Amino acid sequence: EWNYNGFYQKLKPAAAQGLLRDAARKVRSVDSTRPIATVFGNLPSAALLQFIGNDVDIWGLNYYRKHSFGPFFDNWAKLPTNKPMFISEYSGLTTPRINSKGELEEAAQAVETKSLTKDIVANSSQHSGGVCAGGFIFELADEWWKSG
Repeated sequence: EWNYNGFYQKLKPAAAQGLLRDAARKVRSVDSTRPIATVFGNLPSAALLQFIGNDVDIWGLNYYRKHSFGPFFDNWAKLPTNKPMFISEYSGLTTPRINSKGELEEAAQAVETKSLTKDIVANSSQHSGGVCAGGFIFELADEWWKSG
């Protein structure tokens, strides 16, 4: 999610975009046989996709929603790119849910994760018109440290 963290150097967006493009070009100059991926938080803009162009071969997108990706996959398909994408991080809950008895609500996590996974499968690039190459669940118990 270099667009959120500025490559951990607090780079402004334009500088981070330039660094990504320069790094991808340098990697390609050394090894043109392997695809170059990047991970982005949410959907990149049309302008960013045009700026990066063919320097990145596949986009990993971190996207967190509770039950559904909604129009996310359709919105990717509308962007000016023919590059594949995958969900590099997804999870329904970003903090553990504790009920009134102080118990972890694992069933809620399971329901949300299953629903999101079904969305990914339904939008798989294995299907005609599908745009998603797959997805990675980000921690089945994400960010426990937030709950104390």
